[in-house]
Amino acid sequence: MNLIQILNDQMKANNKVVTVTITKDLGSAPRGVGSMMIVGSEGRIAGSVGGGAIEHRAIQDAILADTSYSKSYLLSELDMTCGGDVELFFQVYPAKDPVLIIGAGHICQSLVPILTGLDYSVTVLDYRENIFNEANLSCTTINAPILEGLATIDFNKDMSVVIVTHGHEFDEISLEYVLERQHRYVGMIGSSSKIKACYDNLMSRGIKKDVLSKVYAPIGLNLGGETPEAIALSIASQIQCIKYQKDPVHYKTLKEII
Repeated sequence: MNLIQILNDQMKANNKVVTVTITKDLGSAPRGVGSMMIVGSEGRIAGSVGGGAIEHRAIQDAILADTSYSKSYLLSELDMTCGGDVELFFQVYPAKDPVLIIGAGHICQSLVPILTGLDYSVTVLDYRENIFNEANLSCTTINAPILEGLATIDFNKDMSVVIVTHGHEFDEISLEYVLERQHRYVGMIGSSSKIKACYDNLMSRGIKKDVLSKVYAPIGLNLGGETPEAIALSIASQIQCIKYQKDPVHYKTLKEII
């Protein structure tokens, strides 16, 4: 399998990868311009930029890289007998931020295309039989009981969770499970009275008030509109604001035009 195919496979699997390419070699070097390797979060996946100390150092730099950049290495400083000077270009292909939507109803069906268009990796969980045949969603789907499906999710600090099930009891068990896992954002749909009842139940089971205060409920920004499409837009907008640590602001207020 060639390197391009390996890179494509890693990106399809939503793994962060970095390509490391020799862009300049002065003097004696173990490999020439154009030589490339692919590095994942745990080390080299394929290819080579020369082996030995230069490759070891490049792998460590690639693992730590968050943005693309170039870097020069003096091989003599790495105790490599060939000497010379090598410039490497690190191209970072980050993993997409994950979004888990619990509940595959009308809001979810309007939300998925917005989030995938914003380059999120979306997974939808719903236990109802045949729900995904009707929804026809272009994302990963899990058709299983709520807690059973949640147990298959790899939660991490970059994950956003949207709770929009068709029943209050499913919202509550989903929220209780998620609050004990890593996430960047969790939002839950519902009226103020429904949310208060949910919070009271969770606090009676030991969840602290300050933990619940971090939940975005009722979910979404106040953009106006009551249709599933309008609600989906307000949810996606809120997820973007949290991701980029922004408060909703009209651009026209940032600069004086006239």
